[in-house]
Amino acid sequence: MRFRTLQDAYEGMRYELRMNGDEIVAKSSKGDSKAIELLNQSITIDDVCQINIYNPKRKFNVRYALLEFMWYLSMDPKVRNIGKAASIWKDIADIDGVVHSNYGVCLHNGWNRVVNELVRFPESRRAVIALNQPDVDYGMKDVPCTMFVQFFVRDDKLHLIWNMRSSDFAFGFCNDVAVGMLFLQMMRNELMERTDIPWIGLGSFTYNATSFHCYDNHWSLIFDDYHNEVFDKYELVEEFTWGHVLQDMLYLPSRDIELEQMWEMVDTFEQENFVGGGL
Repeated sequence: MRFRTLQDAYEGMRYELRMNGDEIVAKSSKGDSKAIELLNQSITIDDVCQINIYNPKRKFNVRYALLEFMWYLSMDPKVRNIGKAASIWKDIADIDGVVHSNYGVCLHNGWNRVVNELVRFPESRRAVIALNQPDVDYGMKDVPCTMFVQFFVRDDKLHLIWNMRSSDFAFGFCNDVAVGMLFLQMMRNELMERTDIPWIGLGSFTYNATSFHCYDNHWSLIFDDYHNEVFDKYELVEEFTWGHVLQDMLYLPSRDIELEQMWEMVDTFEQENFVGGGL
């Protein structure tokens, strides 16, 4: 299915779950529950600068999405800070407060290889980064839901395919797509910096989910009607690359900090790193 924005995708998939989903017994980090599930879903979003969801029942916090992005950029698997903003991270961490699902760790490991591959061969089908290693016994509640991501340059635009083994509609889908579209923008900046080819445009973001589901405690989200016509634009400035992030320390620090200070960092990050400044 194809949508213009993340908001449109949220509304469209809400409808699909309501009309075509099957009820299943599901296991999650919090135990057994019921869920409504769709199998083998492919969701494409064309405007990758629209990362917000405006449906008031969802109560999506775009500031939290930016905070999670900053945590990924830190490549810190410990949840001491991010867990203050979202308790789920503490729930799935091991006894040392560590998770495997800081996607920045794996993305950074493969980042320069992908950049080099696309610079040498823009038509490449090898620009892949694996995030979940199926043969690894993770030994904890946290098993990465994202299997791998793949970048493509087609028709002078950069596209990103984000492949999931499992996707929770209420939380995982919304935050993963918002953050994923920021990584797409960031990769485009890398290619523009390395190739001096300013014509590489922003393409689409495709989210493939083998199991796309909504747990029973969030079923109320799929049974309401909402339409939105006002959107904010979140487009990273062109100099925002991983090298720039590390040089200017534009990531969530590893040291223990208070939640209020983290929100202040997010506000500064938003002001300084997006086209047009304050949004």
